[in-house]
Amino acid sequence: MSVHLSEKTVGHLEWDRICERLAEHCRGPIAADRALTLRPTHDVKELNERLNRTTEARALLDSGLTVPIGQAADVHGALGIARRQGVLDSESLAAIGGVIESSARCRRYLVDVAERAPTLAQLAEELADLPDLGRELRDSFNERGELANSASGELYELRNRVSGLHDQLKDLVQGLVSDSQYEGMLQDDYYTIREERYVLPIRSGNKNHVDGIVHGWSGSGATVFIEPQSVVEANNRLVYAQADVKKEVHRILKRLSKRVGQHAGEIAASLEILATLDFAWAAGLLSRELKGCRPQITRDSKIQLKAARHPLLALGGTPVIPNDLSVDMERPVLVLTGPNTGGKTVALKTIGLCSSMALSGLHVPAASPSQVPLMPAIFSDIGDEQSLEDSLSTFSGHLANLQLILDALEPGSLVLLDEL
Repeated sequence: MSVHLSEKTVGHLEWDRICERLAEHCRGPIAADRALTLRPTHDVKELNERLNRTTEARALLDSGLTVPIGQAADVHGALGIARRQGVLDSESLAAIGGVIESSARCRRYLVDVAERAPTLAQLAEELADLPDLGRELRDSFNERGELANSASGELYELRNRVSGLHDQLKDLVQGLVSDSQYEGMLQDDYYTIREERYVLPIRSGNKNHVDGIVHGWSGSGATVFIEPQSVVEANNRLVYAQADVKKEVHRILKRLSKRVGQHAGEIAASLEILATLDFAWAAGLLSRELKGCRPQITRDSKIQLKAARHPLLALGGTPVIPNDLSVDMERPVLVLTGPNTGGKTVALKTIGLCSSMALSGLHVPAASPSQVPLMPAIFSDIGDEQSLEDSLSTFSGHLANLQLILDALEPGSLVLLDEL
């Protein structure tokens, strides 16, 4: 039940700039996407819930509190894979663990502030409570999202074995680098790793004097990388140990993915609730930034904005002279007159933007009591409508836009016309 807001009106009012500023206050990608696509609604229940959440978030912010949302990643895709019994990678599982942890933190937080923020507190009921899975995922990954050695006792032992074999090989190959039998044959005094095997950089002209396996050449062809025969067995032991590590990692990821898949629905629902909370908090931050107030949403036909300021000017730090703006739709025409640069267009856009913000569940940069009625649509004809592509003069462009407005007009709509 969205309020009709045409693309022309979105452009005229620069509504997208409000959405972008709101998105900047969001912590996660889902809430930011909601902000960028935000449109007014005339669904009374949804609108009141949005306004209640914005108002409660602003009140909590004003009292110095913050919400522990974190930065929950959009893991919907990963949850779908787990639901289909697929195996997730470490990064996805760690991110899902972060969502579960955020859900637990926010659940506790919302319960604690329930008396001051009852609408926000209702969200706690829909946040998944999965302490065992959350703990298991948290303990299985390090802060970089990599599978930790503590994920299983066997993984710890296997990785230690790989580390020990690396140390042995380094000592062995470093000894060959300084061995007199390779004097004059090495391109540089170092060893390297090719195809997960330790090799020596041999000058191309000496490749036939080194007994071993060739693993490639340098870009110039001056160096050939050879695995000496004396380290082949040690390299083989390292490769086998690394394969055992990969096998154990896959086993752990498969087990954790199965656990996630069993609770995928609950986690997905929590992710949406976290995004709702994130969005509400961003709306509270925007309200504080604008020094805004909660508008009253009415079923009568009067827009009443007290000491209203143009939202984008207020956000930009421009000194703004507040205006009391009143439009009574029962007397359906209000004419603003005055000299050029007197602020007529700014006043029109202030009415349009504040109405759009109010019907989107946002606070408006005005003083209480301010009110905005429910309305089916907001139309505008502001600025130069000239179109060379469509062979329209400025005047013809305005006429074409007015015809579009008349064709879509519904009773109770707000129509903003500049220099009619």
